[in-house]
Amino acid sequence: LQNKEFKRVLRGYNEQEVDGFLTRVCRDYEILYRQNQELQEEVLELREKLGQYRNIEETLQNTLILAQQTAEELKRTAEREAAVIVERGQMQAEHELREAEKSIQQMEQEYERLRQQASTFRSQFRSFLEVQLELLDKPLGLEEVG
Repeated sequence: LQNKEFKRVLRGYNEQEVDGFLTRVCRDYEILYRQNQELQEEVLELREKLGQYRNIEETLQNTLILAQQTAEELKRTAEREAAVIVERGQMQAEHELREAEKSIQQMEQEYERLRQQASTFRSQFRSFLEVQLELLDKPLGLEEVG
């Protein structure tokens, strides 16, 4: 624009006016051109930042999803482990209950055996004592001899 020259005509425009106008147009064009360049650079920077923010957002979303999945897996694992612990506890309690019932049954059998043994002993001892009493009640064989 600055180097553009116009032909001279007789009843043409005022040369100084045209030169002044062209100078202003050139100056305004340069300003607009620089502003446009700056805006384009700014747009590029903003697009770059936007891309970075989108990457950060995607990373955060992926991290959040992973954290949720991990939390759910931990919860499922804890629930499975709790179920196993409860089941083992129930099995242990049932085993101990069976052992206690078995022990009670053995004690009852031992009690019955000892009771019968005591009854037998009493009967035998009673019989022994009765025999001894009979012997005491019998006259001694000395009287018959004499």
